[in-house]
Amino acid sequence: MYMIMVSQGNYKTVFYAIGTGIMALGMMIPAMGSGWIQEMLGYKKFLHLDIDYNHSRFIVAALVKIDPEYGKKMGKEPRG
Repeated sequence: MYMIMVSQGNYKTVFYAIGTGIMALGMMIPAMGSGWIQEMLGYKKFLHLDIDYNHSRFIVAALVKIDPEYGKKMGKEPRG
């Protein structure tokens, strides 16, 4: 939903496709090295490292500003 919100202008589909590609690359690159890191640290230490790094995702998500008016239809109020 965030990518749809920030994709503005005449080429929304292109911006969305590029954003999806960048997001997929952000998952693929860490996944390539995770097996090697797990073998070096051991499973328990790797799990703790993963949990620690994932806390930053919650912090970043809390900092994202979303317009409260985004997604609301303009014009007539719904009936009923």
